[in-house]
Amino acid sequence: QLKRKASILAFPMAASANQSTYERHAVLRSRGAPPTLTFINGVWSRCLQEPWINQKPHYIKQPQPGEDGWPQGLTCLHVFYDGSLWRISSDDDQSVFAVANTDAEHPNTVSRDDWLLLSASSRMLEAWPDFALACEGPNTEAKPFLLDELGVDFFLRIQLKSRKVIWFTDPISGVVFHSAAKSTSAQGGRMQPGKRYCHLCKKC
Repeated sequence: QLKRKASILAFPMAASANQSTYERHAVLRSRGAPPTLTFINGVWSRCLQEPWINQKPHYIKQPQPGEDGWPQGLTCLHVFYDGSLWRISSDDDQSVFAVANTDAEHPNTVSRDDWLLLSASSRMLEAWPDFALACEGPNTEAKPFLLDELGVDFFLRIQLKSRKVIWFTDPISGVVFHSAAKSTSAQGGRMQPGKRYCHLCKKC
């Protein structure tokens, strides 16, 4: 049974990231769905009417110009945590297109191995490791990620490659940090040792 606070039919779509305190420079994008589910690919926006469900981020997606493949009558999707699963469903929750059995704190930190997508042939939910939702952004010192965009558990769940640098804003202090080692050849913040945020202890 879904743990919901209210009906959320007809979500308002954020016209731009600047309208939301939860989104700034980055976007949440899904890729890799099979041909029968191409409409779940694309950019998602934080729901302004109900940004959280069960204390985890709630995103929506509506048809965009030039997007094909949306089933007749379907005008909005949302991805949310229902208390035990992440799920992608129609706005009335009558049609479920994907689920992930994980307690990740954000769609961006759900492993692609956890997603099960609706199969057109069997009409069952089946593994589809090509599909994932990922946070994309400039990722610079001037335009860092918010933890609301990455997911507060990002640094605990995501295995970063050794040379991968993530710029982010500490949600407690508002200070911009990078996640890598100190670089003596770099400029600006890279000259300082990097940090990573822990959502369990709520500090870098």
